[in-house]
Amino acid sequence: MKILFLTTAAPCGHDYAADFLLAGFVNNAVGRDEVYDYPEKPNVHLSDLSKRDRCMIDSDQALPYRRHSLEDAARNADLVVLGYQPFIPGVDVENVRRALSLAPAGVPVAAIDGSDHLDDLSHLYQAHCGRGDIAYFKREYPIGADYGPRCFPLPLSYPRSRVPKEWPSRQHRLCYHASSHGGAVDSNPALPRITIVDLLRRLVSSDKLDVDLYPGSEGPGRRMRPEQYHERLMRSSVGLSWNGASNWDSNRFWENFAFGVAQVAERPRIQIPNAPVDGEHCLYADSPHEAAFLVRDLLDGDPVRVERMRLAGHHHFQWFHASEARAAYVVEMMKEVG
Repeated sequence: MKILFLTTAAPCGHDYAADFLLAGFVNNAVGRDEVYDYPEKPNVHLSDLSKRDRCMIDSDQALPYRRHSLEDAARNADLVVLGYQPFIPGVDVENVRRALSLAPAGVPVAAIDGSDHLDDLSHLYQAHCGRGDIAYFKREYPIGADYGPRCFPLPLSYPRSRVPKEWPSRQHRLCYHASSHGGAVDSNPALPRITIVDLLRRLVSSDKLDVDLYPGSEGPGRRMRPEQYHERLMRSSVGLSWNGASNWDSNRFWENFAFGVAQVAERPRIQIPNAPVDGEHCLYADSPHEAAFLVRDLLDGDPVRVERMRLAGHHHFQWFHASEARAAYVVEMMKEVG
């Protein structure tokens, strides 16, 4: 299968949904020649991950440049993926229309809405490609919503290729480093994160906590590089995920599973195919206070329970929620809509 994956080359054009889904398609391909991204945006074609820009976003990748033309990428394509958000600066609508004119007539189109928006935005993607028969894959697809037979839930993912082949020894502790969005406690999601960390510092002994909140990605108090965080995460046994905004999904939720920690997470409000099960793969909380107490219970409770949960969550992630599984899911759903 030849896949044309349309992106944007805008500066700081990081997109957890699209960037990791692209990795899933590339990793699933028999050869890289089967997946063409266009334009080849800089943050997924770094010479190495130390060359990240100031944003320090985990979705950056070091896929090799191919320097292909749009004609080469579109010719004989079996599937076109719209891997961008149509309302952000830098999206070239002419590239989209031209790509579809160069691809075989009627080639199926999968639109990936990885935005924070909960509303049905399929009409924006339809307008960009000038077609109404596209399939719409939505990250923030609310539980109970029905956006039609051509809409499918597509939460974020994390590449299986980043899972270590060998694990270091773990300490029975929580690892949680996150943004406090400048420390503005009236902002959402800063307040719940601050609440959780403050409460944990009162509930749990300091030797069981590797936690910190950072105001941003630049300047004093900037967060650590993703590789530094991953090194600390996979030496810990417990993780935490809390978005706190009106949207739910976050990279941290899937990252925790990928690096094998037993996590406490905000209860999902979106549709997740093969969703992780509460009490088996992780623990879900309905409030920041409950989240802190659940973390306390894991750290002060039976380490065997933590070990069982972290392994179950990791294996479930590997099978159903890694980027490679997400890419395969998109292909399978495209067969359903024809």
